[in-house]
Amino acid sequence: MQSFANYWFTIPTRRQLYEILREKSGCGRSQQIAHINKYFISHYGINSPNAVKELKQKLSMFCSKLFRRLEACSRYHDRFLEKNAIWLSKTYDWRPDLEESKLNTILDLHEITFENSSNTIPKNENSFY
Repeated sequence: MQSFANYWFTIPTRRQLYEILREKSGCGRSQQIAHINKYFISHYGINSPNAVKELKQKLSMFCSKLFRRLEACSRYHDRFLEKNAIWLSKTYDWRPDLEESKLNTILDLHEITFENSSNTIPKNENSFY
């Protein structure tokens, strides 16, 4: 099973993704999408075929949304940045989805770890827990 630990908490902004796409500006959308896919795969060390496939699907959907917004601004860079400043400032959560069974396993392991921990918080009647 592929471990996502090395890139689990790295979440770029949409503006950062836009700038990565702009590196291949003028080369065509398919080249730009291929460029951003290669960037993510190499930068985050993704090597699981399933994770690569899921990442490519997510990035493709993101690029479609971004290109629609860019078209709405007649592809003017400054106008696009101005009209989409809030949208671009938000992070883009590209991380792979966990299957429900994997999520339940993680939650079970967390409960076992917490139950066996000596660092428990004592409860009393004045507690708000």
